[in-house]
Amino acid sequence: MAKSEKKSKGLKLIGVLLVLALLLTLVLSATGGCSSSSRSEEYSLVTEGKLTVAASLDYSPFEYLEGDTPTGYNIAVIQEVANRLGLECEIKEVPSNNIIATIASGTQCDVGVAPLTITDQRREQVDFSTPYYYVDQAIVTRGTTFETVEELADLPVVALTNSSSFDHATNSVSSKVVSRTSIQDCFDLLQTGAVQAVVTEYPVAKALTTSYSDCEILERITTSEGYGIAVNKSNQSLTEAINEALVSMEEDGTLDNLQQQYL
Repeated sequence: MAKSEKKSKGLKLIGVLLVLALLLTLVLSATGGCSSSSRSEEYSLVTEGKLTVAASLDYSPFEYLEGDTPTGYNIAVIQEVANRLGLECEIKEVPSNNIIATIASGTQCDVGVAPLTITDQRREQVDFSTPYYYVDQAIVTRGTTFETVEELADLPVVALTNSSSFDHATNSVSSKVVSRTSIQDCFDLLQTGAVQAVVTEYPVAKALTTSYSDCEILERITTSEGYGIAVNKSNQSLTEAINEALVSMEEDGTLDNLQQQYL
């Protein structure tokens, strides 16, 4: 009888241990499954559950309006990033020269996409994601007026305000550079003869020379500047989450597909 009781107690102990092991497995599984959710709560958003994006919407083929709908390469990229973070995506139109200040304030938008090449000067105000596109510069003139860039050295040229194109124009193209806040205004100046060239990113030059038929690309300059998504400096967890999304988009071919579609 004593042996039977010991055997019964032993079986009960084994049963208890199995139950405890099962419970521990469930707890660990639940903790692991919630790791990404817990992490998402580390970053702050202007509106809960929504990624609010500042974009200029006047910079084809990167960001522009089709009717009332934002579209373009930058828009498609940030919408897919939001999707992979499990967030809605709201696009707010902000002039390109105000986007950095808007993101730095941290009160209106979570991130900014625009002709935002990553520079040390901009890094002083905002953080950037890893680059999701590398862009070259281009010089656009009317017709065949010029044969070389050197001919523009003392002539008026225009570039977008607060852009890397403006910096390139000032440092490498002309001593007489003016700026405008929209790329359309830059091309309008070229057409009126007020300036002799527009300096802008190559994909933009390629797109707009189809609309401004009397304009052509004088030269493409290889600069390989990285476009990044601007994020408020106090929101490092959001920058990290965006970087993870961009890495996965690079690895699964999404970025390449979007470039082929829009650029």
